[in-house]
Amino acid sequence: MASFYERAYTLLAPPRLGVFRFILGGLTMDRSIHDYMSNLPIRELLVYTLVSMIPIGFVTTYGSISRVTGVNPRIVGRILASNPYPILIPCHRVVRSDGSLGGYSMGGPKVKRRILELEGVKFDPSGRVLKEHIIDMFGVIYSNYNGMNF
Repeated sequence: MASFYERAYTLLAPPRLGVFRFILGGLTMDRSIHDYMSNLPIRELLVYTLVSMIPIGFVTTYGSISRVTGVNPRIVGRILASNPYPILIPCHRVVRSDGSLGGYSMGGPKVKRRILELEGVKFDPSGRVLKEHIIDMFGVIYSNYNGMNF
């Protein structure tokens, strides 16, 4: 049976990317992604790296990524809007601080919501992500530093 990413890639990713294959259940990247990532400015690399750490079934906020990286939340949004690999770098897992979806360059909020639903994210009647599915990346990154106040 095809994994979620194989199905999502088939449905959503532009055919010109041709960027991932599954070998023994593991995701491998081709040279184009590696080359792209290795040439990014540091703030974009930080944002994409953090977004890649968000587990399936959860989301984080633009503000949470901002707190870790020091990049303004609106700039985080612009960086994610220009993400050339939107399934591999799961920018659909970033929402507004109130849990509303915000934009999505691969088809708008309806597509973003559907992908999140496929990943197990639940919504309230107004369309906002339930709090139990929102994680604070700052807390995730700094959780190993017991007793330290940030």
